[in-house]
Amino acid sequence: MADVERISAFAENAIEQGNPNLLVPWYLIGCYAYYVLDDPVLSDDLFDRICFLLMEALDAIEIDHMHAHLCDPEALQAGTGYQLKDYPSRVASVAERFIAGEVPT
Repeated sequence: MADVERISAFAENAIEQGNPNLLVPWYLIGCYAYYVLDDPVLSDDLFDRICFLLMEALDAIEIDHMHAHLCDPEALQAGTGYQLKDYPSRVASVAERFIAGEVPT
């Protein structure tokens, strides 16, 4: 079981650095952990905030991330990632490692 509080604090710190591209992997990691592994790594509040910020950044064309095409604006507005079916292997790996406690936070 993931240490949601600790991982959320780590994610929030990374996001607050101001690089909107960091929203993409955190969104995907959060979705994979929740929808595929059934073990959330982010608090609901933080996930909702990531969705909101990511939606704004996509609208403002501030995102230049290789996985941005996986971020559906309608899903972000609804605060979900349920529609995602294929995840990049690195997203799956990081989410699994967070849950296993292998990634230092």
